[in-house]
Amino acid sequence: MFYSGAFRIFYLVLFATIVLFIGNNLGLFNNWVATFLVGTILGGLLTWVASMLLKRQQKRLP
Repeated sequence: MFYSGAFRIFYLVLFATIVLFIGNNLGLFNNWVATFLVGTILGGLLTWVASMLLKRQQKRLP
């Protein structure tokens, strides 16, 4: 599923958008600094996780 870079980017953007949309509707991101920090941390974390999953999957390929 994460073999292609396009799929990784798609799922990262989709998940981050859903989290930010839900957080915004619940009033968690009233401050722009909080929104920026959450987006930066979430983006970095999701990118790291997707990269680790891809590396692990590529090691299993012949």
